[in-house]
Amino acid sequence: MASSAIGALLVATLGATSAWGEAMPAPAAPIEPPPLTNMVLIKAGTNNGKDPDGREHNLTVRTFYMDSREVTKALWDDVVTWAKEHGYNFDNAGSGKAPDHPVHSINWFDCVKWCNARSEKEGRPVCYLVDGKPYRTGKDPGLTPNGLKVDFAVAGYRLPTDAEWEYGARGGLQGKRYPWGDTIDHDQANYLGHPSGISYDKGYEGNDKRFASGDGPFTAPAGSFPANAYGLYDMVGNVWEWNWDWSLTSPQVHRTLRGGAFSYSCDYARLNSRSDLYTENTYFSIGFRTALTPNDMTKGPTE
Repeated sequence: MASSAIGALLVATLGATSAWGEAMPAPAAPIEPPPLTNMVLIKAGTNNGKDPDGREHNLTVRTFYMDSREVTKALWDDVVTWAKEHGYNFDNAGSGKAPDHPVHSINWFDCVKWCNARSEKEGRPVCYLVDGKPYRTGKDPGLTPNGLKVDFAVAGYRLPTDAEWEYGARGGLQGKRYPWGDTIDHDQANYLGHPSGISYDKGYEGNDKRFASGDGPFTAPAGSFPANAYGLYDMVGNVWEWNWDWSLTSPQVHRTLRGGAFSYSCDYARLNSRSDLYTENTYFSIGFRTALTPNDMTKGPTE
């Protein structure tokens, strides 16, 4: 038997050895990603229309998954604990009223790195790369050739695009202000009511009485209000949600925020409304949810 064949047989039988003849540990087996949890499948399609305020939307998306709820403080903490033991760092610890409330007070960079960490923790490929390597540390806005890039083709967690967010939020409805129709009240979302000044606000003046105290208003637990037709909760109100896209008004400076928040009136929560912010900034009314592009290996979600 040739010496190369004998060597291959020994490696297959005994495992690899070092230059000193010591046995080397076998490579770790790849982690098989678990089934997705609390995500909904949104199939490819187009949604075009004009809302009662004269704002047009022309949305076309590929098939993707989206978190049915905003990322909670409990989920945030679970991933961050793992991430810090695996080479990640974050600018902000994140805050939340309670474990089942949305995490807030994290910047855009925190969210992007968290998405990568969640992917790695579950054995999924990462979407965000800097100089071809997983993005785990620092602040890279993606303004240089080797800077931050996103790979939308891989089946890892990421922020939704602006179009994906709005397509999902509409839940198949066309030309409406909100995921359910053209008016809003406090049974549908956590927001700052102002019916005396906004004709389509059918709620009461002020913040949702269930989610306010002497210290002021606050978030509702994620999933507190009825889901839209796609099964997505709290797409308007509660917390603003970071998106991947640059702002339309301040490109390469601000990233987009969608959905309004508990401390904002309902005109900010309209599905055609946008806000934006510097990527390194945080606010107590800003959180996020994630999206994922499925592949043939992606296992369907479980609740």
